[in-house]
Amino acid sequence: MAFTLQESHIDNAGSSYPITSQFHWRGQSWTTTSAYTLSRVEVNIQKLGTPGTVYVLIQGVADLGLGLVPDGSTIASGTIDVATISTSYGFVPCDLTVPVALNNATQYAIVVHVDPVDAGNSITWSLGNDLYAGGAAQYDNNGGNSWDGPKDADLGFKTYSGEGGGAAGGFMSLNTGYWGA
Repeated sequence: MAFTLQESHIDNAGSSYPITSQFHWRGQSWTTTSAYTLSRVEVNIQKLGTPGTVYVLIQGVADLGLGLVPDGSTIASGTIDVATISTSYGFVPCDLTVPVALNNATQYAIVVHVDPVDAGNSITWSLGNDLYAGGAAQYDNNGGNSWDGPKDADLGFKTYSGEGGGAAGGFMSLNTGYWGA
């Protein structure tokens, strides 16, 4: 079984959301067009120098008075090996540690942060004009604790179902919280 592309935003205008502090968290929400088990995400990033570990979180979203933003409830996660990130923009895969079953027509967020990181050893996530109707780019400069509302722009991302991630191809159900195969 191979990975199957589910949702994406790949047309970027060349701007970016930099991640130059451990407190800089960046997010992109998206809306599922069917129910599927999310096993991989790709983010369109580049590096400067040698940043630390790149963390990728999948979170729910909530309206905290600023529109829909990541709600802090991590339902799946993974890391990206910094050696696989180029100094030019490109989609870099992150296989989730435990794939997660997503519901149809539901909005979720991909959240990226890096630690350790500084201005000379950082990540930037490619930002384009608001072309993806199912979500929006968000940022937080307070370690994921105070998201700014959705922007009229989107970060480059892809979501996948299928083979990869997790132990023995299992998944974590959002509905039951139980591990399945």
